[in-house]
Amino acid sequence: MRHLLSIASALLLACAVVPAHADTVTYFVTVNTSSQAGNGGYIDLELNAGSLGAQDITATVNGFNGAVLNPGDPNNDAIGTTGSLPGPLSFDNQVPNDYFENLTFGNQLNFLVTLSGDGVSTSGASTSDSGTIFQLSFLDPSLSNFLFSSDPNGVTAEIDVAADGTLSTAAQPGASVAATPEPATWSLVGLAGVLGCVVLQRKRLSA
Repeated sequence: MRHLLSIASALLLACAVVPAHADTVTYFVTVNTSSQAGNGGYIDLELNAGSLGAQDITATVNGFNGAVLNPGDPNNDAIGTTGSLPGPLSFDNQVPNDYFENLTFGNQLNFLVTLSGDGVSTSGASTSDSGTIFQLSFLDPSLSNFLFSSDPNGVTAEIDVAADGTLSTAAQPGASVAATPEPATWSLVGLAGVLGCVVLQRKRLSA
């Protein structure tokens, strides 16, 4: 039993001394699209720096679902991106970029987007000259009206990276952008469970 406790203690110490991955943040984005369920439209994704002086930031979209994609639509376009929906689809703020694709809406659309790079710092340690914005927008089939947004620019949801690397989010009613735990956080949760089992087993043997 002492051997097991020593292993658990060593694992806990190792997790404590490993530096946090503060430069990688993942968000879960959801949009209530039920008002357009069964109808067609377009999704528009961008990751744009405020200026060429911004430090490097990449955004990667994964797990897109809740809508039927139409990759053969003639209006589809991809500039400065790698991959395609449902993912992985990657953007780099060092080049102009835009991803535009036709789809048929369901009741709720969602995906994960991970921001990383030198320009992302949850502690505010970045020295970027200007911020970067990841934006999500939708248009109707005529390409003349924005959907799911009352914003003048048609933005449904966005993630803003400030000049110091800190992040903030904004979303229209019916949409949300929520940060998800980092892998290291889940590792600590799992380790806490292991320690709990070890302690419980020790109590049973002592009884």
